[in-house]
Amino acid sequence: MKQYIFKLQWYFNLWDAEQAIKLLGARNLTAIYIKDIDLNTLYTYTDMISYPTGKSEREAIKFIKDKFKKDQKTFQVELYKK
Repeated sequence: MKQYIFKLQWYFNLWDAEQAIKLLGARNLTAIYIKDIDLNTLYTYTDMISYPTGKSEREAIKFIKDKFKKDQKTFQVELYKK
């Protein structure tokens, strides 16, 4: 029997990424990637499992906002689920 591995990727701007994380829950994601205009990965966040459910969403959103404030090259947020 063949086993298939699916991956889901969503690309969002800052505001839509915040809403999606609140809706989906950060602990349901495998990683969050911050991308530049050419879709090169600038930053990766994978610490969602380290926090309880409510705090994991707040910490993920805080990470995203912090990277958008610090780096002017940031363009998009990729939410990744494997």
